[in-house]
Amino acid sequence: MRITASLLATFLLALFIAGPAPASTKEGVEKWKQGAYKEAVMAWLPPAARGDANALFNLGLASRQGRGLPKDLEKAEDFFRRAAEKGHNPARTYLGIFLARKGQDEEAIRLWRQAQRAGEPYAHYMLGIKMFNGEGVKKDWPRAYAYMLVARNSGLAQAERAIVKMDANMPPAVREQGRKLADDMMAGRSDGGGAEPKASNAERAVAETGGDTPPAPPTTRGDSVLANREAVPIDAETNSTASVRRASGYRVQLGAYGREPLAREAWAAIRAANPEILRDMQPVFLQFDGGIRLQIGEFADRSEARALCGRLEAAGRACFVAPIV
Repeated sequence: MRITASLLATFLLALFIAGPAPASTKEGVEKWKQGAYKEAVMAWLPPAARGDANALFNLGLASRQGRGLPKDLEKAEDFFRRAAEKGHNPARTYLGIFLARKGQDEEAIRLWRQAQRAGEPYAHYMLGIKMFNGEGVKKDWPRAYAYMLVARNSGLAQAERAIVKMDANMPPAVREQGRKLADDMMAGRSDGGGAEPKASNAERAVAETGGDTPPAPPTTRGDSVLANREAVPIDAETNSTASVRRASGYRVQLGAYGREPLAREAWAAIRAANPEILRDMQPVFLQFDGGIRLQIGEFADRSEARALCGRLEAAGRACFVAPIV
């Protein structure tokens, strides 16, 4: 019998003797947010025993982080696997990390592709890193850039830092290809595709570094989904560990710059080069970890933002549509 099954059986027996009704997965999440990790774990055990995928995933996080349960990576992998078998996409992402660390890249890529097609931001991030470096998959810089843009637009801070490094190493034409593919993916015209594993004798990469800063292309030889940030467990009303916020509208992004004065200089030059297109537009300077984003407009519908971006692209200016979150 697996340790997890024994643990669940022991707890269920205690419940039968004591009599109180078990707490729900959602109540466990609330306990976790309050720092009551052991109480959270106790709340997740009954639904996990019934096969609840979210509860299984949450127990995997608890085992991985050593909160509410002793830190046990083998047990964490088991919980993630059982949740992934039920179609839980964040669990597929985490299980893929464990497998890649063991050199099982082909299975890791398969799991990440499943999660990526369902919109899981961390899976986009993992595939973007792998495709940039050609680790476990064929090197594909445009697609790597597109995946990272989708992850960034879902609110993933690691992706923003990766994009800064990609911008410094990718030719403009390659980034433009990536932007167009990302736009198709975010508009539902493409599922991304392209993550084909290398041959079995390909160089293997370690999936987690455990460092303080999430590695990012192009210099890293490994990846970390949560090296400096621990995921919050999820309940039945949530389907992603990332803090994905729904778009309240759309803007057109013209670029990202290290400092605001550079972004303002760029805006002046772009507006001077495209006076007819940008006559009534006002710039928006948004701060992020890597610097300042330069965006324009505010559109209720993506197609309107896409139309403006299309006019700029026809005039030779690269851009992409970004959700307002």
